[in-house]
Amino acid sequence: MAKLCIIADDLTGATDTGVQFSKYGIPTAVVFNCKDLNNLDSTIEVVAVNTETRKMSKKMAYAKIKSTLNILKQMGYPIFYKKIDSTLRGNPDVEIEAMLDEFNSDLAIVVPAFPANGRIVKDGYLYVKRMAQNGEDILQKLCYIPDVLRSLNSRCISVIGLKEVRKGASNIKSIIEKYRGQNGCVLVFDAETNDDLRNISVAIEDYVPRAVIAASAGLAEQIPANWKIFTKYISENSMAGSILFLIGTQNKVTAEQVAILKDKSFVNVIEMKSDVVTSDQKENELKRVIFEAQKSLLEGKVAVVVIDSLMKRENEDYYEDISSKEAKIISKSFGYIAKALVSNGLVKNLVVSGGDTAINVFRMLRSNGIILENEILPGIPVGRVIGKRLNNLRVITKAGGFGNKDSFVDIIGFLTKNKEY
Repeated sequence: MAKLCIIADDLTGATDTGVQFSKYGIPTAVVFNCKDLNNLDSTIEVVAVNTETRKMSKKMAYAKIKSTLNILKQMGYPIFYKKIDSTLRGNPDVEIEAMLDEFNSDLAIVVPAFPANGRIVKDGYLYVKRMAQNGEDILQKLCYIPDVLRSLNSRCISVIGLKEVRKGASNIKSIIEKYRGQNGCVLVFDAETNDDLRNISVAIEDYVPRAVIAASAGLAEQIPANWKIFTKYISENSMAGSILFLIGTQNKVTAEQVAILKDKSFVNVIEMKSDVVTSDQKENELKRVIFEAQKSLLEGKVAVVVIDSLMKRENEDYYEDISSKEAKIISKSFGYIAKALVSNGLVKNLVVSGGDTAINVFRMLRSNGIILENEILPGIPVGRVIGKRLNNLRVITKAGGFGNKDSFVDIIGFLTKNKEY
């Protein structure tokens, strides 16, 4: 297979997309800096680069994507996959614009849907599946996708509906041909199921690398099998050993997952006090958390370190209620905890939730990237950390909004091979 490069705006996006290839046996790695690509083993076929552009201004994000692509093109990567957030957070409009401009492309194919994680697109509207108080699933309308891509309004933006998608790949190809050459036309595809995504993936194969592919991990999951890159599915290897969770996200989906763990006798949930760790008592709070986590690991328990504000969470914009300086202190604190516990050899499996948390953890561990191996649950990958003195550390990354209420329990069961969890 020709080398493929995934461009993601945050770390969890890079990992949950990269694992869609690694689980088919394709050697895949995530890097935190383009410079680290030169140090990868020559057998790596797919790389995912984290540009950290999600929270940048639109001007800065555009420039960062352009400069990153320029470097990667010079390194010889011919095929690119622009990973966009399945709820369209960040700067998808200007990042797609940067891709179109850098490659002088006449077409962008935009597919945010990720049905396995409750993200679907219908009539150009993005919906997220939520659980109501009565336990039933409901669809929450997030946005009209063409409105989100507002900076691309100088280009043709068209929605390809479910009716056309479900007529099959040949029909989709004929639609694409109709729009090609219209000054970088942007096609937004509806998709409610994996079958819809399969039709799209088969249709777009002939347009790579001429077209810009901008999609979530949902479409990526369909590419290896439908492009016939690989057919071998790697088997799950036993990964039993001490498990440390570092939970820095403020997403209420993760709050529900942690709440389930609190009821488990084999788990110790340790809440890091946000008001203390951002004060002049930070050092004492970190020592307390590290001591409790270390004690739990030595007792054979799963240690879960979580920021206390997560359990009080009421809406997804919690971090807007505290200063960006404090948010950075909290994220860096998780990195400090990871370094302290990993360096003494107590941790064999590290589970990290939250993009900012993850990048600070790996920086403190002086890791150069992740060799992706498999996908435990939809969009939740497992791999090995690249770096000296990390003792083949296994790592699982999870975006805050991914998974159901039992996902953390399922992860522990996977790692220990104990299905009773």
